[in-house]
Amino acid sequence: LRDALANRLPSHMVPAHFMVVDALPLNANGKLDRRALPAPSEAAATDRSDGATVAPRSEAERTIAAIWADVLNCPSVGITDNYFELGGDSILSIQIAGRCRRAGLVLTVRDIFEHPTIAEQAAKARKADEPIPPDAARPAKPSSTAGPLSLTPIQQWFFEQEFTDAHHWNQTFLFEVPASLDLNRLARALGRLIEGHDALRQRFSDAGAIIMDAADAALPPITRQDLSGDAPELRPRIIAALAAAHQATLDLAHGPLIRAAHFDFGPEQPGRLLIACHHQAVDGVSWRILLEDLASAYHDQDEETVCEPGTSFQIWAAALARHAATSEIATALPQWRDILATPAAIL
Repeated sequence: LRDALANRLPSHMVPAHFMVVDALPLNANGKLDRRALPAPSEAAATDRSDGATVAPRSEAERTIAAIWADVLNCPSVGITDNYFELGGDSILSIQIAGRCRRAGLVLTVRDIFEHPTIAEQAAKARKADEPIPPDAARPAKPSSTAGPLSLTPIQQWFFEQEFTDAHHWNQTFLFEVPASLDLNRLARALGRLIEGHDALRQRFSDAGAIIMDAADAALPPITRQDLSGDAPELRPRIIAALAAAHQATLDLAHGPLIRAAHFDFGPEQPGRLLIACHHQAVDGVSWRILLEDLASAYHDQDEETVCEPGTSFQIWAAALARHAATSEIATALPQWRDILATPAAIL
């Protein structure tokens, strides 16, 4: 089944596992009743077509297998298992590459895609202290991120809209956190996150230009709200009001673009952690990377650098601007304008 589907589907769409049922449940109209299908079991999710799981043989394979098991939430991982069949995707591959580097192995996202088994990746990976092979692709070195920078196309669009309250244009997450959460430790982790991701240090002038602050000493402490004395049924409403006020404190001109607030329910109950970040610095994809790095920075306080700087925002913005001006984009523009000009059917 996998081989047949692999000939017709992209690798990430081939099912991770299959389940055998006596018959497909049907509804009164004779169609498939999806709600009556059994939920995939953990045993089925880790089943292999050949029934065998090949255990890691080397230290590199054991390291990568442990990282796969944690990131992919798969308790049993073999060195011949396929990354995409286990539910891997492009964003998770970034997390795996980052964890491998922290474990002393250099493995790129491209390596993970081109060599989707642990055996292949272990053979491809090199130790962090080994020299880079001469034929290997070298990542662009981060450049200085202080001073004025160019806007990306979407950032340019944002300022062209002249929103009434441009500061209050953000994304948020609200997490349940242990009552034992160490706010001082979390504040240090948040500072290291900002140090490692220079997009979080952006400042914007009235004209819409980016002024990158390399130091960013203006990060406020994590706000703590004690709700232990409030009735449980009132807490959601209180949190909603405080969260709205908290989000409104983001400042495009002076910063910060990311803030956190802790809602304390007392020593016996898990609290809540609100993280708000301006949309000029974060999107739905980057949240997964940022939260992974924040968790690593919280748990690995002794490491000098958890969020290793990659390509700088300045290099990325310049490359994106060049791409937006290519003939390939210009050729596709009429097609998208035609689509937008077509009246949309009312759902």
